[in-house]
Amino acid sequence: MEIQDPMDIRNPSESFSLVDMMLTQGEIGGYPLLSRNISSLELSMAGVGPVPRSAERELAVPVSAQFVGSDLAARLVVPFQFAFQYGNFMAYERVALFTGRRHFLGLSPWDSRHDPRWEITSWDTQPIVGKKDMVEERHLRGYGGYFWNWGYITLGREVIRLGPSYRYAVTISGFSGPLDFFYNLRILAGRFKFVAGFARIPDTIDNRRITYQRIEWSPFNNLSLAATEGVLTARGDFAKYAIPFLFFHDIQRHESDNQDNLFASGELSWRVLRGLRLYGEVFMDDPTFISGGEAAMYALLGGAQVSFGNWEVRAEAAGASPFTYAHFSDSNAMSALGWPMGFWLGPDARAFYAHAGWYPGTIGIRAFFEIYQHGELWLDTPYEDVGGEGIPWPSGVVETATEPGIEFFIMSDKVNFKARASWFRATNYFSQEGQDVSEIRLAGFLSVVPVIFRIKM
Repeated sequence: MEIQDPMDIRNPSESFSLVDMMLTQGEIGGYPLLSRNISSLELSMAGVGPVPRSAERELAVPVSAQFVGSDLAARLVVPFQFAFQYGNFMAYERVALFTGRRHFLGLSPWDSRHDPRWEITSWDTQPIVGKKDMVEERHLRGYGGYFWNWGYITLGREVIRLGPSYRYAVTISGFSGPLDFFYNLRILAGRFKFVAGFARIPDTIDNRRITYQRIEWSPFNNLSLAATEGVLTARGDFAKYAIPFLFFHDIQRHESDNQDNLFASGELSWRVLRGLRLYGEVFMDDPTFISGGEAAMYALLGGAQVSFGNWEVRAEAAGASPFTYAHFSDSNAMSALGWPMGFWLGPDARAFYAHAGWYPGTIGIRAFFEIYQHGELWLDTPYEDVGGEGIPWPSGVVETATEPGIEFFIMSDKVNFKARASWFRATNYFSQEGQDVSEIRLAGFLSVVPVIFRIKM
């Protein structure tokens, strides 16, 4: 399944929204589904869909075209993709050509109209086609792997999103773009899932690496827990943290200096009763809660989902303290190409989101409301630049923004359509004193898949 919503990268796809509703209503359970990177094997273990057949030998090539538009930019996207399966080996490639404004113009980086999938850095000004810079390319995904009945391992470019959130993933959200994995390992053992990944971070800074490992556990059918440990490094000895099952804090404390950036998180998803699920996530960046004289750097998420039949109501609140995700060495900040790898609002921010939706069959309509506050600090301000035991936040001139709106979508095998209209209001926009904004925002997505070529082998 596609992880990210094609119109708003901050949200998971509608397929994951359906999985969440089934989880809350008690139709599935007893297997940890806290990660948004769920394979067909994991879905089958959770009771959703059949067990994948290892005897499949097929090459599938979808032919499609997409239009993604908002009042900020309009883009025609032509993806070139294929999926290949030969027994237990599977591979997937997705490269897109797209039009429209592509270079980030330096406006408020947390403005929700921005999409890092298309607003990218490029040092090469030579056009791809012709004499004018009209078309750009982006390799969105490209990986291969071997799957067996108790796990799998893949390598290549994948998007990773952790945690149970809908709007505010605070550990690894996938917002900044895909990662290039040397390996991405999963071991499935009853009610446990062990995950380990070692990846290159695509960026203009060389030698950036991220390693993480996590364990998910579902002790009861209505409860899932998870813990994650990770580190960002740009060392020449990039294999220092590559071996799974090792404790990264021990390696940094006894073998290295303080250049590397450690992080950890904990998550839970609890179905209190059929139709009501509570979930939360705690992220700690170089955790200093019990250290003296240093500011705590953390992010918190709490959410609730109520779902009965075709109806769903959800609410989430999240916040990230100043200096979170930043680092005194830019190469080890939790960002990629200038975008946050965790909470999309970055540090020095807090937010609340709620929606109510009705999903009869393959269509849906959703009313939503979001409010956030953002201070003046961003990913380029580490704790070492300020010092002390912390500062009140949001800091400085605070932007306060609200956005009520409505979304409508239609899903089918051949055509997917989605539209959104909202009213955005902000005071001190982009933390500029007296800069107020009030505007109607429109966005739309249309995908047409006229044919899928399938070649049996």
